[in-house]
This record gives sequence, C-alpha cells and structure tokens, in this order.
Amino acid sequence: MTSFPNTLEKHGQPGILTAKELDAYRQTKRPFPPQTMILCYQPTLFQFAQKKFKGKTVHGFFGETVLLKKCDNRVGIAGHFGIGAPVTAVLAEDFIAWGVKQLIILGIAGSITPMLQTGGVVIAEKALRDEGASHHYLPPQKYVSASSTLTKQVQQALAQQNISFTTGATWTTDAPYRETAVEVQNYQQEGVLTVEMEAAALFAVAQYYDVQATAVFCISDSVANGRWQPAANFTYIQKQLETLTEIVINSLKI
Repeated sequence: MTSFPNTLEKHGQPGILTAKELDAYRQTKRPFPPQTMILCYQPTLFQFAQKKFKGKTVHGFFGETVLLKKCDNRVGIAGHFGIGAPVTAVLAEDFIAWGVKQLIILGIAGSITPMLQTGGVVIAEKALRDEGASHHYLPPQKYVSASSTLTKQVQQALAQQNISFTTGATWTTDAPYRETAVEVQNYQQEGVLTVEMEAAALFAVAQYYDVQATAVFCISDSVANGRWQPAANFTYIQKQLETLTEIVINSLKI
C-alpha cells in the first residue's frame, strides 16, 4: 500500500517556498494584523459580517479579506475565496505569515448522525483527515485536533448567549460527491458528527505553526440515513449563521 504523502521524510523538512518569502517578494504593504481571522465560505454571510462590523479591505489575499472596524481591527474575516482544503491551507499560511494567531472556520456542514437536525450547531474538537492537504503538514494519523483553548473560548461565548451546541469530531473530505453509506456507517460508530471540506487542513496548518484554530458549523443537510436530505428552510440556516457570527466576533473583540 502506497503511503501518503509519497515522501514521508518531508514532515521534518521546511518548504522551499514559504508564505513569508512570497510576501516579501511581492513587497506587500499591509496594516497591522488582527489577532483572529474568521474564514467564511458562504458569500452572504461574509457580506453580513462586513456590513455589520464595518469591514475595511486588505489587499493581497485570495478572495476578499477585511478588517472589522467595530472590533478595532482585532478581528478580520475572509470570504469569496472558494471552498476546500487546499485553498484553506494556503490562506491559513498567508494569514499566519501576516501575524494572525487565531483562525476560525464559521460555516455549514452536513450531519452524519440522526441525532443532529438541520440548524443545529456543532463545534469541532477534532477532524478526521480524509483530504490531502493536512498530510503534507503532519505525519500520518487519523485525526487532527482543534486548539483546546480557542475551542473552549467559543464554547463559552455560545453558552453565555444560551446557544445550544454539540462538540465532537468532523469528517473532512475532498470529494463531497463520493461520500458513501459505508463510510457514514463507519464514522457514526466512531462518534463523528459532521462532514465538510476544510477543518482538517486548517487544524493541521495551525498545529504545524503553533497557532490556534477551531471550527463552528451550522447543520445544513444530512446524509445520516444513507441518502441526502437538505434543509427544508435555508433561510433559517442563514439566520443561525448570522447569530453565530455576531456572538463569536463580539467575544473576540474584547
């Protein structure tokens, strides 16, 4: 059986090109970095946060990155950059090279357990590494953990606002159209709650560079019963995401 990545010895080696070197080559002029960057995969949610907290554009990143004026620029949010583990890893590298110390995913995920209904909130404490990017940062291991300190901070912020949530594992995959019933059954038995495309990559990059990362998801659909069941009302999902975004950002700006 072929190992992945192909050269396991790479984990102890630095990359030839680093985000800091590329940034220096481009001679990018940026303001002082925020403490925390939020990665937002839904364009409407990005627009909501930008309007609510008065975002100011920072150039030089994939998609669009803004610093939030109402947070005294201590929090930034990124959007319009696409989806998936590779772009998440690249953005995380660029933000860390800028000086960001905390990274948070705020978005949607599918449920793989009948216990979770659409609109439910899940905070990922670890991610099953069924994508490619994380394996180039960390040696082979089934799961990669979120940062316990940042995860607890987000948990406390939601609890203080009486938002119900579940904490557990998420399954990160590169192939959303290849989620199979046998995988869902296996991961249900392991206690995995959700499926998405980015968390494992973010957690791995954060762990590699010794910064903090976590992920907060709103359940948008389910494959728990071996068939796809989308939310009956996505407007509710959007409102739930907006509520989560406000709570998390307000907890970070202090």
